[in-house]
Parts: sequence; C-alpha cells; structure tokens
Amino acid sequence: MSIIKSVALDEKSSKIADSLPNFSHFVRECLYRHAININTEVCDREIPWRGINRCNPFTQPVCFVCWPKGAPPMEAIKKSTGENSIIDHIHLPYLDEEAQKKNQFLIDLSGFSVQPNKKQLKKPKKSLLGRFKRLWD
Repeated sequence: MSIIKSVALDEKSSKIADSLPNFSHFVRECLYRHAININTEVCDREIPWRGINRCNPFTQPVCFVCWPKGAPPMEAIKKSTGENSIIDHIHLPYLDEEAQKKNQFLIDLSGFSVQPNKKQLKKPKKSLLGRFKRLWD
C-alpha cells in the first residue's frame, strides 16, 4: 500500500528530482537511512547470511543497519563466494568498499539536522479582535 505525501521543492531541487529515474525510491531510501542515524535500530531480518553477521544485502529495501554503505554489487559477492572466487571467504571490508563505490551517489545523512528551518516556524496569527485591542493599548 502506498501513502501519498507531497514535498515542497525549490527550483534547484526540483531539477535534481526531475533527473532521478525514481524520485519516490530515492526519498524512501533517504528516510530509511535517516531513521538509522537517529535511532539505534536493530536488524530484524535473518542473520547470519552466508556465514557473516549481516543480513542479505539484496532484500529490498536495503537494510542500512547491516549495510550502511548500501548493497554491494552482485559481482563483488560472486568474486567473494563463487566457485572461482578470488577470496576464500566473504571479506566484509572488500564488500563495504565495493558497496561504497557502487553507491557513491548516496547522501551521508549522519550529520543531518532534524530541527526545522526558521522559515518553517510560523508565528501564530492574531485575531482581528486582538489587532484592534492592540490599537487601543
């Protein structure tokens, strides 16, 4: 089930959004990653995966608790686990490095502020009666 939300963009961010093949997917991924940065989330998926203490990186949506740099490319998994593998076991630093190369477009949300912008803080409007009262004071 999809829930429709609207986003207010300026001209520059609108052009960026138009260039993305799937804006909704991009926003969902950013929200998942942001949730991990503000919470101490725990992976609720089946662990271990292929003998490592992380879940399957190809289950969607990607678990950013186990795979903070995103999912590694399938080729990296094949190189580390296939019959003719370069590595005799899954080497996590290698997979993390490959994931970072593949997902270099992902935004680092670790320093993201959840405080509203000053523009977003609205002063409550005074009623018409309150305005007249101020004139007489």
